[in-house]
Amino acid sequence: VDALCPQWHPSGALADPEDDLLRFMAIIHCSVNNNLEYKQQPEYYSVVLQQIMALCMQFHCVAPDALFTTVQSLPDFVRQKSLIDMLQLLCDKGVFEYDARRDLWRPTDRFHSMRNQGLFWGNIGGNPTAVVVDESEEENIPIAAIPREYAYGLRPGRIVVIAGRPRLVTRVDDQAVRVIELQRDVAELAQYYSTPEPIPETVAQAIRSVLTIPDDEITSLPIYYDEWSRERFAWWRSHLGPRLMVNIPTGEWMDGRWILYTFAGSSANWILSDLIREKRGVSTDADAWRISCSAKVQIQHLTKDVEMEHLRNLLERKWHLYLQRLSLPPLFRYLPPTLQKREVESVLRLSDTLTMAQQWK
Repeated sequence: VDALCPQWHPSGALADPEDDLLRFMAIIHCSVNNNLEYKQQPEYYSVVLQQIMALCMQFHCVAPDALFTTVQSLPDFVRQKSLIDMLQLLCDKGVFEYDARRDLWRPTDRFHSMRNQGLFWGNIGGNPTAVVVDESEEENIPIAAIPREYAYGLRPGRIVVIAGRPRLVTRVDDQAVRVIELQRDVAELAQYYSTPEPIPETVAQAIRSVLTIPDDEITSLPIYYDEWSRERFAWWRSHLGPRLMVNIPTGEWMDGRWILYTFAGSSANWILSDLIREKRGVSTDADAWRISCSAKVQIQHLTKDVEMEHLRNLLERKWHLYLQRLSLPPLFRYLPPTLQKREVESVLRLSDTLTMAQQWK
């Protein structure tokens, strides 16, 4: 495995190459140990809503028991009342009309407008597909098949990644999307316009692991280091490793800031840093494994009386900020407010953050 720890993030913003280095090491460590996925899945009500819309595309209506009769294994959080609440709100927004005599919800013109905007798509077997044809060479070559609903949303000039390569859309017709491979003589910095996913606690804890595990385990990782990476990684292991043998956050002054090493993941550190800011009145910043403060903070004192209600109140006060921090599906804003809160709470893993904070008492 080769990696570059750049001075810039893909967004174009200044980066912390040492943070990149340690996160990379952590991801490789997770991969070698088959430990990458969350054990607990968020309550993605917006994904459930996407499936309701897909059913309506397929059958031109939705029954109250549609998901339960068509999906073999639904997540535990899916309840009949939640589905009815979703459908009722979409009626209020003019997306569906309710046929009381048949107990069915039927799509309106706004439903089809949302579909054309790419807010949802069909994903049920039997949906028609469009062929992606590469016209880069003299002979046109079909390289992929994509859902026709997705193809409808593509326009000439758009860049998409298909078959592992960036391609420029040149033409879209009823049956095919015509593309050419996007080539550049000079490398360009890729820019991503969607919000990045929070770094999970799994990876943050793996940073702690790679700083503390024995040397022979580090040597066995399939990584080739340049001189800078080898030197900086060795420095972090010797500087921080010995202090991480206790399971409570440790802190130190660095470059005029008080750094708390929590290894809690992005979401938990956002919440903890906001608590610190509100309770202590200091400026804070956070990544997946550290919280930076403008004054010395003992986090054990701040979290000893924290309960779930405190975290929910914090989330409510900073609701719009957390929506900006999270990459939520496009149908999220069409959910009832109560389901929006449940989804965000589960994505942020509020209960896990509370458990972690209580262990530091």
